[in-house]
Amino acid sequence: ESLRDIDQVLATFQALLKIASIDSGLLREAFQPVDLVPLINDAVDFMEPVADAREQPLQISLPEHAHLLGHRDLLFQLLINLLDNASNAIKFTPVGGRIRLALASQGSSWQLTIADSGPGIPEAEHQKVFDRLYRLDATRQTPGLGLGLSLVQAVTTLHQGSISLSAAATETRLPHEQEGLCIAILLPKS
Repeated sequence: ESLRDIDQVLATFQALLKIASIDSGLLREAFQPVDLVPLINDAVDFMEPVADAREQPLQISLPEHAHLLGHRDLLFQLLINLLDNASNAIKFTPVGGRIRLALASQGSSWQLTIADSGPGIPEAEHQKVFDRLYRLDATRQTPGLGLGLSLVQAVTTLHQGSISLSAAATETRLPHEQEGLCIAILLPKS
């Protein structure tokens, strides 16, 4: 029990250090041209076994290419966090639920959206979930550090992007599905 507690403290500390280093902006010096499309495909391949085990098909809509200037490893971490726990996509979407990930051109930005058919996040909590170590009451018994969306926001800010939360679009929801959550991230094109 105490070893698990120590591991939890260390994981939290490492995650907070990572966020602090992202917040410093120094990692911008490591920016390179990145194509988001293969990065998204890699993240989906990495997370697909978890989604498959919960019978949650990942529906993906991507352009042929999506070039931007960025930090490849941090963008990959952002994608993993979104698919794993930050968006409630795999952890909290019920067995048989759906997860939709799309990337599209929107003016001078790329818009990445991930929507699920899970329980969603109450609108009053939308800004709080970006706070470090904040966890919704419904997720307190689920493993996690409460840093998923904090890291996503830090990476988005580092890339001079923006992030927003909303209920998933009702027109794509099946009758038995919950409201779900949609996270939209805008990242500047290169």
